[in-house]
Amino acid sequence: MQRFLPVFVALFVCFGCSKKIVSVQDLDNSLSDTYKSSLFAGIALTVVKEDKVLFQKSYGQADVAKNTAYTNQTIQPIASVSKTFIGVAMMKAIEQGFFTLETNINDVLPFLVKNPNSPNVPIKIKHLVTHTSGIVDVQKTYYKSHSILSGQSTTSAEAQRMINELGFGQNSSILPLKDFIKAYFTEGGASYSPDNFLKNEAGAAYSYSNIGAALAAYLIEIKAGKPFADYCDETIFRPLNMNNTKWTIAAANPANLAKLYWTKEKPLPYYGAATYPDGGLVTNSEDLTKFMLEMLKGYSGTSSFLKKESFDLMFKKAFPSDKLPANMEPKEVNAGVFWVYFKNGRLGHTGGDLGVTTFMVFYPETKTGFIFLSNTEVENSDQNKTIATQLNEMLSAIKEFEGNN
Repeated sequence: MQRFLPVFVALFVCFGCSKKIVSVQDLDNSLSDTYKSSLFAGIALTVVKEDKVLFQKSYGQADVAKNTAYTNQTIQPIASVSKTFIGVAMMKAIEQGFFTLETNINDVLPFLVKNPNSPNVPIKIKHLVTHTSGIVDVQKTYYKSHSILSGQSTTSAEAQRMINELGFGQNSSILPLKDFIKAYFTEGGASYSPDNFLKNEAGAAYSYSNIGAALAAYLIEIKAGKPFADYCDETIFRPLNMNNTKWTIAAANPANLAKLYWTKEKPLPYYGAATYPDGGLVTNSEDLTKFMLEMLKGYSGTSSFLKKESFDLMFKKAFPSDKLPANMEPKEVNAGVFWVYFKNGRLGHTGGDLGVTTFMVFYPETKTGFIFLSNTEVENSDQNKTIATQLNEMLSAIKEFEGNN
């Protein structure tokens, strides 16, 4: 269970629809039909083109037991789609003169971080944002940085799986970001191991790293002199009027918060993590649409939210097409600053976590894209093949609608 799951990349290869989906009603009918027989609890979908919302609707329940409807205002974690916000925050930090992508991370950190297999090769910020830093997520350690929140029941089979199989803590036993980072990366730290690094030096090989992404956020925190969450609130959420967006479940408005599910019969307790920037952002379909529309404007050169050169840098393909790093994901063709270029032509990010499935992607050529949020997990569901097929049906309908609009 990771915050960026290979199955989601594979699911971008959508199959053809049996019915031609042209109108909003066609798409609504198709999604409604698929949802009725699906294992998903709740779903929110937005389809956009350039500066317009073509479709926005939600289906199902935010809370199955209470029969609370999932709406466009329902908030939930968005897993690794959160990393696009680290990318934007990185651009804001560069504009403020904190550092550049070429900066050695040890020029910022108050402690030394080096790959013991290549101690003389610097890890630069550009390596963190493209997952080529040589940092490895040791899954046992990673999940020990997570905790079920205080007040949540831990008696269910699902909660016990989180505790006993994955090693989650309980009662909000979550280290501050800076403490986890230091413990993981410094020799003698409680979570340090040579296994936290690849044999390859920085820049040589691809290894998707949630912890590396959290380290990038921590660099911003150091230079800004305030928590990363506060920095994003000041520089991203407030300027874009994302009033329902917070960096953790604990900080979110409980009145609008969706329950999380493995499948809709199996609710999960709420949880948090020390590495919250890698996938902990809590938002809703309406707020995330504001963000995506601004990103599309930025890609087109019409946004003043960031400087044009900042958008250009964030979306710039980091690697020559004939010189991709070793071990690059097969469904990825390149990377920007925490933005992914997929083989099917999409640009954006996907996300998967305990009780979460998300997409935020667009076609650069047509400026058409979609946001998909669900409070139900696909990858590690005990019925993952069935729910993956149901997800594919919905993605196929979305792709058909995009192509006809």
